[in-house]
Amino acid sequence: MKPALTDAGRQSNIEVVLGKFIDPSKSTPDDLTMAVLRLLLNLSFDTEIRSNLVQQGFIPKCVELLKRSQFRHIALKLLYHISMDDKCKSMFTYTDCLPMVVNMVQNFPEQQVEKTLIALAVNLASNARNAEAMTEGDRLGAFLSRLFQTKDPLLAKMLRNLSSHDGQLKMRFAEFISDIAALARQTDAPDLLVELLGILGNMTMTEIPFAQVAPSLRPALARPARHGSPVADGVGAEPYHRTAVSYHPTAEPYHLTRSSRTTTSSPSSRPTSRRCLPACPPPCPPACRRTAAR
Repeated sequence: MKPALTDAGRQSNIEVVLGKFIDPSKSTPDDLTMAVLRLLLNLSFDTEIRSNLVQQGFIPKCVELLKRSQFRHIALKLLYHISMDDKCKSMFTYTDCLPMVVNMVQNFPEQQVEKTLIALAVNLASNARNAEAMTEGDRLGAFLSRLFQTKDPLLAKMLRNLSSHDGQLKMRFAEFISDIAALARQTDAPDLLVELLGILGNMTMTEIPFAQVAPSLRPALARPARHGSPVADGVGAEPYHRTAVSYHPTAEPYHLTRSSRTTTSSPSSRPTSRRCLPACPPPCPPACRRTAAR
């Protein structure tokens, strides 16, 4: 009689068996490969299983499947799940994943990059070594050119992650500061504006001529936020506040104050010098920016 398997042993056996079917060097039938990938995708929501898959060398195998169009969509989802773990992001650096993802993003045929693809790129861009590889040569300029043409907020989020790393990469953003600021002035999309201001807020080097672009950003910073937008809901408000303070140290960004972003304070502890405008439907959300002096 065989000894009963523990949960850990059963889980390990499942991953070992399934991993053997994902081998691009072997002629596994496509329908079997697809069935195994779908099962692995369901299992990959578990962090321990993802970790075990990575230890088995699953990332290079999955990257190889990106080259086959019939498996690309599910391979992207699996890689995205793996990229959510910070300790796994550096494992993408020395695979073909980065140049493939960069190429797919820059040449995506539609206006907005497909969500899973750009989400994977956003996660990978948060790692410093990946960021360097993703912006080699003229890739950074190509990303920004696409952003200026498409105004894709998720592409801007990826660029914001790229701009967060210190060193030469951050300096390479300097020549595009005026263009980024111009797009921030022109856009009416709050989610895009948040990301653009986040990029500008990451530009902390003294060599960047902020004095030339700061005054022109005041209208964008003072623009009222709509309910349902990232700013009105309190999401992404920090880049607004940080950018306003950095650019205008003597100005009072009154609709971006920390008190207006507080969501845990009681009504009695909130400032009494401001009230909601009549246009704000009751109940007024704590993160509401539409305030006026009594």
